[in-house]
Formats: sequence, structure tokens, C-alpha cells
Amino acid sequence: KTYGGTKEIYWGRGAHYPVFLNRPQVAIVGFSAALKDCIEAMYALERLGIESVVIDPQALPLPRDFILSLVKRAGGRLVVADTGHATCGLSAEVIALCAEEGVLTTPAIRLTPPFYPCPTSAFLEQRWYVTAQDIIDAVCEVLGKPLPATVAVQQEPEALFKGPF
Repeated sequence: KTYGGTKEIYWGRGAHYPVFLNRPQVAIVGFSAALKDCIEAMYALERLGIESVVIDPQALPLPRDFILSLVKRAGGRLVVADTGHATCGLSAEVIALCAEEGVLTTPAIRLTPPFYPCPTSAFLEQRWYVTAQDIIDAVCEVLGKPLPATVAVQQEPEALFKGPF
């Protein structure tokens, strides 16, 4: 199957863990609603000549071997985007897993909302959640590349993300 006409969609471990595969320079793990931003960032990064792999674990327990193999394939470079807090969150678990197994070649970057309650206005909410531009900036930092001027992020169809509500 193809998504957006450019990427092949492969499934790891049956039909439980979709991953968008190409020739990655960096692995991006996305949880919940942040997955949509990860995919948008992947396409924007491709226009900058940066190949990435987006991993969507979807379920607990985390698919350890699956995540480790894809981070290794990406040269040990990792960015994790999560809609939950950084402390005791899924992003911390993924980074700890990769650190414990020694697959990281650069410090991983964790993108999460700040540690205060979710804002109640749309204006404040836009600055609270992780965006595709935040992910692009983090990938450039992990790769040691200069940050690009704001990249036009193409909004992908909303139909890709089916949860959590």
C-alpha cells in the first residue's frame, strides 16, 4: 500500500505496528496525536533531503525488538514525540530502552508538552502541543544540520489518525 503516493507502508509484527520505511537518517517515534505531526514532518524532511523512519508503537507493552532494529537502521539517531508529559511517560520509556541497549549514537531528543496543565484556549493550545515544525527542528539538531527556515508542512489527511477519542 502507499500513503500520499510516495511511501510504502510496512507492518511489523502482524498488523499491530505500522511503520513508514525508507532509507532513514533518523528514527522518529510518535505516540497518539503526535503521530500525525511526525508523518507531516517526515514528508517535509524529505523535501529537505532528509530521510526518516516514523515508528508508531500503538500498544503496550512496547515492541522492543521492533523499535531497537529501526533505531539501529537509522544510525542510532532518535527523536520521540509524545502528547504526554516527559516525566514517567512513553517517550521516557523509548529513550531508556534505546539507551540501555546501547543503540544511540547521539543524544536522543524528547518532544513533549511542558509540565503544566493543558491550556483551555485554542490560542494557548497551539503553543502547548508538539508541532511538525518542532519535530523538523529536533531532527536537524540530532543530525547536526543547520535549522532550516520554517518549512511548509503539508497537512496530510486527517483520516490517518484514528484515536484516541
